[in-house]
Amino acid sequence: MPLIPTFAQEVRLQIPIPGLNASIKACEGALCFGVAQYIVAIAKWLVGVISLLAVIFIMVGGIVWLTARGSQKQLGFAKKLIKDSFVGLGIAIGSYFILFMINPNLVNFAGFGVEKIEGIDFQLPEANPTDIQDGGDSNEKAKIPTNLSSNSIYCPKSGGAKEFEKIIKSFKGKVAYRFGGKGGSPPYKETNPDYMKYNTYCPPGNECFDCSGFVNIVFLCAGLQSPGGGTDDIFSGTEKIISWDVAKQTINDKELKPGDLIGYLKSETTHPAGHVLLYAGGGLFIQTTSSGGHPGRQPGANPKQSSMSHVPMKDYKHIKRL
Repeated sequence: MPLIPTFAQEVRLQIPIPGLNASIKACEGALCFGVAQYIVAIAKWLVGVISLLAVIFIMVGGIVWLTARGSQKQLGFAKKLIKDSFVGLGIAIGSYFILFMINPNLVNFAGFGVEKIEGIDFQLPEANPTDIQDGGDSNEKAKIPTNLSSNSIYCPKSGGAKEFEKIIKSFKGKVAYRFGGKGGSPPYKETNPDYMKYNTYCPPGNECFDCSGFVNIVFLCAGLQSPGGGTDDIFSGTEKIISWDVAKQTINDKELKPGDLIGYLKSETTHPAGHVLLYAGGGLFIQTTSSGGHPGRQPGANPKQSSMSHVPMKDYKHIKRL
């Protein structure tokens, strides 16, 4: 399974601080605090320690004064010790209250709250590295199917990449792979005789797409321009993939962003056609695949997700950034 970034709901302290629970809430609602609570507790603890030390030194100064027996040197030391202790006590307590009076947020660090970003979880079936076999796409232009609303597909035709998650989730279990499926009605463009029987129909309650058809429909439903008909069109003149970093989620030392497409052309593979994956954020690529032929063409077999670590990146030659 891909690793989805999440925020811990509780932080357990390795170094307890008086006045602060051994465990504190990292997040409350949409805000996360953790560090701020720790800083506030340390600040209050330091004020308490300084105040206690000041009182102790005042007492020591008083004892030195009482035992000075007229020694001007000891009396001077005692007076300075008491005076400096009162100054320190005044600064410790006074600074806290002055800051509180100016703005309470200066002492409770409410401004340290940061917005919690939830990890994306499409909860789609996992695509195996070999799922592309006997699949691919054709180069016809895509169009939004007329029956999306009847299948409860979310297609606002606006909103851009921020709508990808909701759009993709609405397709869960409602897509069957069809070579040449671009949103139109059958017959499709299947040329492999082993799968010709799928050419004439799309299962009830399903939408039928090939890999580029699905990518196109997601773009069009998000109000974005079509990236191109098929892989030859999509990746014409695009950036070549030279390097990638799974840990940093980068390609060619540049961070991936939702809407970026990676793929290869028919001429670059032993597969019957090219293939394209959509980066949807959260470290996940989304695709429709034939899954070796018949499996991907079954009702609800698509779309699928893959973490970058499960994508055979050496096979992917091009990236088209949104």
